[in-house]
Amino acid sequence: MEVPSDGNGIIFAPKCKNEIDRKCFASDNKKICEHEVNTIKLDTVGDFVVFPSRLYHRGYYEIASNMTYYTAQLFCKNAENQNAWQNVTRAVNKNIIQGNLQESWLTQLTQDICINWDRAYSVDVFPPAKAFDGETIDCTKNRHIFRHMFQDVPFIAELVKYFEKEYTNLEVRSVWITEKSRANDGFQSWHRDFYLGTEVTTTTVVNVGAVTKD
Repeated sequence: MEVPSDGNGIIFAPKCKNEIDRKCFASDNKKICEHEVNTIKLDTVGDFVVFPSRLYHRGYYEIASNMTYYTAQLFCKNAENQNAWQNVTRAVNKNIIQGNLQESWLTQLTQDICINWDRAYSVDVFPPAKAFDGETIDCTKNRHIFRHMFQDVPFIAELVKYFEKEYTNLEVRSVWITEKSRANDGFQSWHRDFYLGTEVTTTTVVNVGAVTKD
C-alpha cells in the first residue's frame, strides 16, 4: 500500500487568457476551459520556479504529515542594469524556469523563520495585505517584506542577493513568506501576480523550509 505523502507546488495555465469572447475562468476563478496545465512540484527544500507574472497559476498544498512548509515568493521587476543579457531577459519574461538550491544553503534561513516567525518576522512589522484578487488572506500564515526592510531580516537579504546575482535582469521588490500546515494554506485559486502592480514582471517561488513543529 502506497503511503500518502505531502504535495506542494504550483499549477500553471500558460495558454489561458481571460478574453471577452472566450473566457478561461468563471467569475469565481474556476477554470472552465480545456487548456492543458503544467504542474511544478516544490516538495523538496530548495526547489524553486521562476515565471512571468502574467501567467495564470494557482498553488496546491496537500498535507499528509505533521510537517510545516515555508515558501518564499520573490516579486521582481526588470532591473535597470543595462548590462543584463538580453537573451536571459527574454527567457525569464516568457518561460517557466525550474531549479534547486542546496538545502544546506537554506538551513539558517529555515531555522530563523521557524523559530522567529512571531518575533523577527512579526505580523506587526511585516503585515500582508488583507485580501488579494478577492481572496481573504490569513495574517497568521503570511508575511510581506518590502525591499527597504530586507536589512532587518538578513537571511532573506541573502536569498534575494542570490537570485539577483543569478538573474541579473531582475530586481526583487518584495518577498512574501507563507507558512503551510493545513490543506487550505496558500493561494489555491487561479490568479496572476501581475495584479500586484504593473512593475511586477516576474515571480520566483522557493521552498525555504520543511520542519516538524510541536
